[in-house]
Amino acid sequence: MKHEEIREKIERTREFLTPGVRYLAFSEFKVKGSKVIVSLDNTYISKKARAFIRIQSFEFEFRKINGKWEGKIIREGGLIT
Repeated sequence: MKHEEIREKIERTREFLTPGVRYLAFSEFKVKGSKVIVSLDNTYISKKARAFIRIQSFEFEFRKINGKWEGKIIREGGLIT
């Protein structure tokens, strides 16, 4: 979804228990030799009277071992505004 589509969805959301929108976004893919680094953001935008945004960011490292991709979290962080 584009940012404007996300904004429109936030405005249309009328759920009582979760008055807001949560979405996942891949922010970066990097290839470093035999590794692939993937960044993923988990964002929640509140629609309550005191609106806030919460973002959890994760960075994963994937390697191909014995013909199968294996991954692990290499960084995790968060932000609340």
